[in-house]
Amino acid sequence: MQPKILLALLTTLLVTTTTAVPADFESPALDLEKRACKNVEKWEASGGCKTSWAGRCTTACKGEGWDRGCCQGTVVGTISSSHCFVGWNVCKCNCNKS
Repeated sequence: MQPKILLALLTTLLVTTTTAVPADFESPALDLEKRACKNVEKWEASGGCKTSWAGRCTTACKGEGWDRGCCQGTVVGTISSSHCFVGWNVCKCNCNKS
């Protein structure tokens, strides 16, 4: 083969393979997932007013969030003293759903 033709073929092959493969493989899927998980749902974790929510609230919310169809990695639990006696708290959860 002629050296010029071989060089042209190799250059063409190099250019087409580097532009054919996207640099960020997961970008379209993540964007689609983020758009699908925009609806926020809020609820109170089962158990009501307790004195022992510390260290258990987030775990309870994640377990209930799975049953509610929450998007992965969006479940958050916070401890609140609303409508409880002094020293007692409830666990309030929220997550994003599709």
